[in-house]
Amino acid sequence: MFIKKYPSTTFWLFTISLTGVLVLNGIATEVNLGDESHHYRFAYNIYQAGKRLAFDPLYESGKPPGFYYHDPPLWHYLLAFIWRITGPSQVVAQIYHGLFFILAVWLTAILAKKRWGEEKKWFSTILFITVPMVVSFSIILYMDIPVTALSLLSFYFILQRRYIEGGFALGLAYLTKLNACFFIPGFLILILWHEREKVWVLLKSVGLFSMPFSVIVFLDHCWRRENIESSYDLVSILLVAERVESTFRNLTESQDTFRQYLISYMTNPVDIVRFLGLGLLVCLFIHIISFKRWSGKGIVFWIPVFSYLIAFFLLFGFNSDLRYIMPVVPFLAILCVESPILSQKRWIWMIVGVCILQFFSTTFYVYQRRLIPSEIKESYEFVRMHLPKNALVLYPEENLLIYGQRRIVWDASVRGNPGGLYSLLWAPDLPTMKRNLELNHINYIMIKKSRIYDDRIEKHTGGYPKSFVEKIPKLEGWEKIFENPGVSIWKRTQ
Repeated sequence: MFIKKYPSTTFWLFTISLTGVLVLNGIATEVNLGDESHHYRFAYNIYQAGKRLAFDPLYESGKPPGFYYHDPPLWHYLLAFIWRITGPSQVVAQIYHGLFFILAVWLTAILAKKRWGEEKKWFSTILFITVPMVVSFSIILYMDIPVTALSLLSFYFILQRRYIEGGFALGLAYLTKLNACFFIPGFLILILWHEREKVWVLLKSVGLFSMPFSVIVFLDHCWRRENIESSYDLVSILLVAERVESTFRNLTESQDTFRQYLISYMTNPVDIVRFLGLGLLVCLFIHIISFKRWSGKGIVFWIPVFSYLIAFFLLFGFNSDLRYIMPVVPFLAILCVESPILSQKRWIWMIVGVCILQFFSTTFYVYQRRLIPSEIKESYEFVRMHLPKNALVLYPEENLLIYGQRRIVWDASVRGNPGGLYSLLWAPDLPTMKRNLELNHINYIMIKKSRIYDDRIEKHTGGYPKSFVEKIPKLEGWEKIFENPGVSIWKRTQ
């Protein structure tokens, strides 16, 4: 067979073909969903300014109603650098993002081959490459795929005992997304295990690994201290301590009636299947319940998985967004090769079939979700043409910054009152609602009708509560200035 005769060529044809599908999907749609608008604009602002910025230039500062660019900037810096050569475009951004997908797939295959052999590396690769959230976030410009690739690269160097490179790669992962730090305990344990025979060699190895990582973190910390207020800094020790304390408090106290809006929840079985897919979950479940048949070769992959998950649950609790566990997915895909279900040909073909179906159905789903409807584009055009440049718009999506070029205010950006956005969306009466809008200098409300939800069952800040929308026409001093089937825009006239 061609695969057996040319295994390397077949692998790269397979990987590049699937990457092409994802990149073309991204090119055919628009930057639109969730945080990708934030990341795309961050990169564009770096491209224009030629340096790392503390906040979006549309705002006067990073303080509310603006927001700080407290994100790690590596992905954005590299894209801005490439744009200097090619010119800014989404096409370049999608191709660039696809390179991180290729890196993650390639490293998964290398590690699986090293542990299990040439044939079984295909199982790990297919399981990883077809996980629905891997497919989704390889198209959508989120940082989960880049941080997964760079964390995996650090792990690869540690297994090779190339500790300087391993520490540097983990530093790059930290500069991509902060949750890369969750691997630190596990990676140190692996170094300890490798070099346990001689204390001096162990200390030297830990130092070689820690030095480049620490330098990168230190330089980033210095920039943050000079440019971002500590209360807004994601890596401040106080904020980390507050998160851990909040996690333990939530385990013992009843939950607030309000909750943060997330795409998925780890406690929701439906979300677990939607994001991780049946192929990986079935193989992983059978592998875990067959622990008596484990060969022991997989322990080196379990260590970083446990390290990451323990740190993750300490900081974010059990009711958090599933996509944050993306970095452990390639490790799980490699571990699943030991699953007994993959030792029988009929089950192998069934799993492969499910995985292929997952890949293309997820690709089609993202394609549909990422297209911006014509009525939404019409509203963006209206905003650009008719709203003053200093307008402050109550709107939950940062894509208005890209396509409307006007400032938005939402969630933590709301200032001046103890309840923040909650006290605005669920004001007890019309005078209080009006006063809160004025207090926050909001002069426009843009309602995306697909984001309206019934808040009688639950309340969250991921969209417009129906009760809030129903109050707007009754507000004194506000009038509707635009409406189509998808959007309505209200203006404060007093």
